[in-house]
Amino acid sequence: MIDGGPRNVQALGGAIELAELFPDEWMAEHTDLGSIEEFIDVDDATIPADATVSDLSTRQWDDHVATTTDFDSWSEMVSRALESYVE
Repeated sequence: MIDGGPRNVQALGGAIELAELFPDEWMAEHTDLGSIEEFIDVDDATIPADATVSDLSTRQWDDHVATTTDFDSWSEMVSRALESYVE
Protein backbone atom coordinates (compact mmCIF):
# COMPACT_ATOMS: atom_id res chain seq x y z
CA MET A 1 0.00 0.00 0.00
CA ILE A 2 1.02 3.58 -0.50
CA ASP A 3 1.60 5.29 2.83
CA GLY A 4 -0.18 8.59 3.22
CA GLY A 5 -1.64 8.62 -0.27
CA PRO A 6 -4.58 7.31 -2.25
CA ARG A 7 -4.85 3.56 -2.09
CA ASN A 8 -7.53 2.64 -4.59
CA VAL A 9 -9.57 3.59 -7.60
CA GLN A 10 -13.35 3.20 -7.59
CA ALA A 11 -14.06 1.26 -10.76
CA LEU A 12 -15.81 -1.83 -12.08
CA GLY A 13 -18.32 -1.73 -9.25
CA GLY A 14 -15.74 -1.65 -6.44
CA ALA A 15 -12.39 -0.45 -5.25
CA ILE A 16 -9.21 -1.58 -6.96
CA GLU A 17 -5.90 -1.19 -5.12
CA LEU A 18 -3.57 1.12 -7.04
CA ALA A 19 -0.77 -1.44 -6.85
CA GLU A 20 -3.11 -4.00 -8.43
CA LEU A 21 -4.34 -1.63 -11.15
CA PHE A 22 -0.81 -0.41 -11.88
CA PRO A 23 1.47 -3.46 -11.51
CA ASP A 24 5.21 -2.84 -11.70
CA GLU A 25 5.43 -4.35 -15.19
CA TRP A 26 2.73 -1.98 -16.48
CA MET A 27 4.38 1.01 -14.82
CA ALA A 28 7.79 0.15 -16.29
CA GLU A 29 6.24 -0.11 -19.75
CA HIS A 30 4.25 3.14 -19.61
CA THR A 31 6.16 5.42 -17.22
CA ASP A 32 9.66 6.56 -16.32
CA LEU A 33 9.31 4.80 -12.95
CA GLY A 34 9.11 1.19 -11.83
CA SER A 35 6.10 1.24 -9.51
CA ILE A 36 2.99 3.23 -8.62
CA GLU A 37 4.59 3.97 -5.25
CA GLU A 38 7.60 5.59 -6.94
CA PHE A 39 5.30 7.45 -9.32
CA ILE A 40 3.30 8.99 -6.49
CA ASP A 41 6.34 9.63 -4.29
CA VAL A 42 8.04 11.63 -7.06
CA ASP A 43 5.33 14.27 -6.89
CA ASP A 44 4.87 13.84 -3.16
CA ALA A 45 5.15 17.56 -2.41
CA THR A 46 2.06 18.40 -4.44
CA ILE A 47 -0.18 15.59 -3.21
CA PRO A 48 -1.77 16.10 0.21
CA ALA A 49 -1.65 13.06 2.50
CA ASP A 50 -5.46 12.91 2.56
CA ALA A 51 -5.83 13.13 -1.23
CA THR A 52 -8.49 11.09 -2.95
CA VAL A 53 -8.48 9.86 -6.53
CA SER A 54 -10.80 12.72 -7.49
CA ASP A 55 -8.26 15.16 -6.02
CA LEU A 56 -5.63 13.70 -8.35
CA SER A 57 -7.59 14.81 -11.40
CA THR A 58 -6.15 18.30 -11.12
CA ARG A 59 -4.12 20.15 -13.72
CA GLN A 60 -1.00 19.89 -11.57
CA TRP A 61 -1.33 16.11 -11.31
CA ASP A 62 -2.11 15.86 -15.04
CA ASP A 63 1.11 17.77 -15.73
CA HIS A 64 3.03 15.22 -13.63
CA VAL A 65 1.39 12.39 -15.58
CA ALA A 66 2.18 14.06 -18.92
CA THR A 67 5.85 14.52 -18.11
CA THR A 68 6.53 11.06 -16.65
CA THR A 69 4.24 8.71 -18.61
CA ASP A 70 2.94 7.83 -22.08
CA PHE A 71 -0.32 9.62 -21.22
CA ASP A 72 -1.60 13.20 -21.30
CA SER A 73 -3.73 13.00 -18.15
CA TRP A 74 -4.46 10.96 -15.03
CA SER A 75 -7.86 10.07 -16.49
CA GLU A 76 -6.25 8.64 -19.62
CA MET A 77 -3.70 6.72 -17.54
CA VAL A 78 -6.41 5.18 -15.35
CA SER A 79 -8.54 4.29 -18.40
CA ARG A 80 -5.64 2.50 -20.09
CA ALA A 81 -4.73 0.68 -16.89
CA LEU A 82 -8.35 -0.44 -16.48
CA GLU A 83 -8.34 -1.78 -20.04
CA SER A 84 -5.25 -3.83 -19.25
CA TYR A 85 -6.68 -4.91 -15.90
CA VAL A 86 -9.81 -6.44 -17.42
CA GLU A 87 -7.99 -8.21 -20.27
